[in-house]
Amino acid sequence: YYYYYYYYYYYYYTTTTSYYYYYYYYYYNYYYYYYYYYFYYYYYYFYFYYYFYNYYYYYYYYYYYYYYYYYYYYYYYYYYDYYYYYFYYYYFYYNNKDYYFFYFYYYYFYYYYYDYYYFYYYYYY
Repeated sequence: YYYYYYYYYYYYYTTTTSYYYYYYYYYYNYYYYYYYYYFYYYYYYFYFYYYFYNYYYYYYYYYYYYYYYYYYYYYYYYYYDYYYYYFYYYYFYYNNKDYYFFYFYYYYFYYYYYDYYYFYYYYYY
């Protein structure tokens, strides 16, 4: 009787202990995978955040890049306009009429085409 009692007690103890460790292992794995996927989720979250941050960073970089070239062409256009009128008055005051009209139309059409390409590039940018 004592032998069987000890045997069943040992059996009960090992069984309950095994079930205890089984459920402990099960819940441990459950939380482990939970935190694993949680980490995995935030990893991809930050990955896409980093990706879109770089995307917008390069977007604004190219935006300011074209902005810079826009002002470059703007000032170039402004100085060209200044020298164009300078030559216009120069030929107007210091040359005869035929000479003046020849250069005036030459610079006029040159100015016109420059203006056309300037706005074309402005629209393109």
